[in-house]
Amino acid sequence: SNKLEWFIRKYNVLIDTNVLRQEFCKILMSTTPVQGIKDLRDFGILNNISPELCSAWGFDQNSIYHSMTLTDHLFSVLDLVSKSEYGNDLRLRLAALFHDISKYKDYTWDGDRMHFKGHEITSSELAEAILSKLKFEKSIISDVKTLIRNHMWLKQNYNRKDDIFHGSDKLIRKFYRSLGDLAELELELIDADNKS
Repeated sequence: SNKLEWFIRKYNVLIDTNVLRQEFCKILMSTTPVQGIKDLRDFGILNNISPELCSAWGFDQNSIYHSMTLTDHLFSVLDLVSKSEYGNDLRLRLAALFHDISKYKDYTWDGDRMHFKGHEITSSELAEAILSKLKFEKSIISDVKTLIRNHMWLKQNYNRKDDIFHGSDKLIRKFYRSLGDLAELELELIDADNKS
């Protein structure tokens, strides 16, 4: 990222999308992806990659489910998945970074707190737009979109009060059938999101 910053400052040019994507992927797949993304923001480069992430920066979710700002939550999930069994999968890291990305602009307020109904759908669509703009392969975009779209699926059958999953065996079978090869990545994303 230091070379990229130097290049932008010295020549003050727009960087080719392929270079941005490649450098972003290197940072995302590094051992310290969160610090790399923070550095991109500090250098003024992140806006070229994802103005949406810049807009979401520091957004207070004002929710009983989240004590962190939106970006702190996204970074926490990214950090957890990067250290998981499937942490070397670019699709999982992208899904972790963008799984709640639409929340900063897609919420309702009831006078007491914010609600983010359907955020998994709007976040998957926003992630698709971000990754398409960066010219990611269609298969990667499709998988990331699927992971984000389904990260709330099993949570809807979990009761936080008694700490028990109330989903049926049929639901679990449907989950695995629907997600196929992505099921294990989805479980990693859900687990990291829950821990965050």
